[in-house]
Amino acid sequence: MVQDFKPGQRIFRVLTIGDEKTTKNGNPYLECETDKGLVAFWGGTNNHKNIAEIKVKPVPFTVRCDPWFKSNFSQHVFWIPEHSLIEFLGEEGMPVSDVSEVQSSNSLTTPAPISVDELANIRRKIIRIVDSLEKQYDKEESDDNSVARRISYLSHRNYLPREVAAMMRALTEMRNVTEYEAKVLSEKEVIATRANWDVVQEWAKKEGHR
Repeated sequence: MVQDFKPGQRIFRVLTIGDEKTTKNGNPYLECETDKGLVAFWGGTNNHKNIAEIKVKPVPFTVRCDPWFKSNFSQHVFWIPEHSLIEFLGEEGMPVSDVSEVQSSNSLTTPAPISVDELANIRRKIIRIVDSLEKQYDKEESDDNSVARRISYLSHRNYLPREVAAMMRALTEMRNVTEYEAKVLSEKEVIATRANWDVVQEWAKKEGHR
């Protein structure tokens, strides 16, 4: 497998993955139909990494290999030895890990803004959760319409976890400052607001309050 060595990288578009096979000498290999023809990815006695990674990838996918060899078998166009570095590429031609990192970074640095209407809707949903809790624990109706005081009441009596109560109050305050003070939330405030609301919804769903 050392003859006809071709230095440098080669990129294949893998279309189908065949069954893993073994030579008479006990060397495993995996045949894949690619845009360049039939390619064999090799493994060794103590090195099955490349075969294992290829087998679980959904086709079609693009992979970059370094090094690669011309095959000694007539049925194969190329061989990818077990010590080759293989790297899966996304549609942009970037490594999949880099594409995910860029997408994750973009989603964190440029979050979608939250409108006043969306915050008002979150407040209405919080009130429904508070109504459900008060009904569950037979709390007498009060003339106090302050959502914050109702949340505090439930929290002080351990009907509502303190951390969830704190997030609810933060969400209602965010609505108040955007509604009455025309505040525009910063990117970090948007991220924090969405994260708080996710936690509140998760808790409410778990406890049966919607």
